[in-house]
Order: sequence, then structure tokens, then C-alpha cells
Amino acid sequence: MDRNRLPWVYVAYASYCLLIAVLYGGLGLVVAMDWQFGVLRAPADRPDHHALPSIAALCLAIAATFAVGPFLPRRPWAWTYGLFLILVGNVFALPLTLFWIGRGARGYYARIPECVRVISEFPHASRSAARFPGLRRG
Repeated sequence: MDRNRLPWVYVAYASYCLLIAVLYGGLGLVVAMDWQFGVLRAPADRPDHHALPSIAALCLAIAATFAVGPFLPRRPWAWTYGLFLILVGNVFALPLTLFWIGRGARGYYARIPECVRVISEFPHASRSAARFPGLRRG
């Protein structure tokens, strides 16, 4: 696999992260505005007035956590961070999870050992030739 080419699962992951970040960020801003200015309800009708800053801060922290995901470097720990975001983010992201643990995303983040990359790029190569480059047959 060409390491410089974006796999489609990365594009789906980046779209998912940015969508979740926008949704939670918008929710956090609406809750913060409601707490500060009473945008949605009158101040007398808000029994949860003391919980609103915590809810707004939690929503904005979740938004920041997801917004950072697509911009992380292509390192093995960033693949693990992405898997965490997918698993924690939404139950409906199961198809994305299945493709994320596949070869495309793992190869993009360098999570596949070099010998496996050699074998997948050259199907006629044997595993012993990939492990021991100096060993030649016949």
C-alpha cells in the first residue's frame, strides 16, 4: 500500500470526527449561552442552572477531543487514539470500526509490521524471504 495515499477509511474517520466535534461544540455553545443569557428559557424556569456550566464544559471538551483526531500525526499511537474515538463516540460507528481495524488504516498509521507489508506488496514472496532478506531459495 502506498503510505502517502489516503485510504478511504481515513476520509470516513476524519468526516466522522469533524461531524461529532461540530455537533458537540454546537451543543456546548448553546448550553453555555442558555446558562449565561437565558436564550432558551427564562432564568426562573431553570432548576438546572448550576449544572449548565459543567454540561457546557463537558460538551466542549468532547468536541475538542474529536476535533484533534484527524490532525494527529501518522503514528501508531494516533491509530489507537482514533480507535478509541470510534468506539467511545457512537454505537452506530460499528462499520467504521470494522474497517478501521483493517489493513488500510493500520498501514496508513504504520501499525502493520514491515514483513507483512512486504508480503502484501509482493504476493509471490514467501514469509521466510520477508523475515530473512539475505536468505535466497535455490
